[in-house]
Amino acid sequence: AAQEPLRIYGDGNIDASLTASVRGFLEPSVTLLETVKRGQVLGVLSDLGGNAIEWYAAPRDGVVVLIHAFRVVHPGDPLFLVTGVQA
Repeated sequence: AAQEPLRIYGDGNIDASLTASVRGFLEPSVTLLETVKRGQVLGVLSDLGGNAIEWYAAPRDGVVVLIHAFRVVHPGDPLFLVTGVQA
């Protein structure tokens, strides 16, 4: 049987994304278009020494539609965006 297509929704506004508050190296623990649950860890930001300094968790149930493309991130960079799914 064919799988139903995934129907995601949102207004396209990445201002709702999770952002870095400091500079560091991002290690995502999810993939693009992965379904996540509220509170699930999306990734970790580490300092130059490899010490974890920030963790990012899904703010709601949904689908990951944005992951920062580069490992090095700066304060204010959008890192992850989770959007809803239409039933």
